[in-house]
Amino acid sequence: GGVLAGIVRDMHTKRPVLDVQVSIPSINRAYAPYLAATRADLGPGMFKFDGMQPGVYDLYVGSGGYVAKTVENVEIVSSKPFEPITIFVDRGVELLGKVRWSYSLGFPDGISIFKIEGESENFRGSGAVVNNKFIIKTLPPGEQVQITASVSALMGKIVYILPGAKTPNQSLWTIPTDRHVIEEEFEFIPARKFTVR
Repeated sequence: GGVLAGIVRDMHTKRPVLDVQVSIPSINRAYAPYLAATRADLGPGMFKFDGMQPGVYDLYVGSGGYVAKTVENVEIVSSKPFEPITIFVDRGVELLGKVRWSYSLGFPDGISIFKIEGESENFRGSGAVVNNKFIIKTLPPGEQVQITASVSALMGKIVYILPGAKTPNQSLWTIPTDRHVIEEEFEFIPARKFTVR
């Protein structure tokens, strides 16, 4: 079989990145996608898949503190050697969040926000809430995410509502593209929730 190899680099510094997982979801090995990691022994930031059959493959690149991405249509042709590919990854945005619970009667006994989640079509991340603060890492810049709070003593989650929003779709929070760290406060108002999931 052939070889599929490449190097993973940081989008901003252009430096090779170690310990990023690269997988080929269409190939299963022991009930899991064919997996490689960038390793120093191959060369800084390099990954390699051996025994590849000619064809077109999609690669999934994730973990290691970088935003996950899919690299589509990587072709292996049996009649020529494979040229290593370069994949650029982005650390994304780190959200240093604060939560505020607005409730007309004060904070009900035994109820608190213990986790915040952000979810979009291409991303899902969460952070534990400690002293009304949380951190979510590797948010994809420019994407719109739904922010939800997991609340103790309640079944389900409260969806964050952007001020002035009239529908849940208007309450998608857009991740900034101009900063790698952002501080934001999210106010959860039970009376204004559109859905509890």
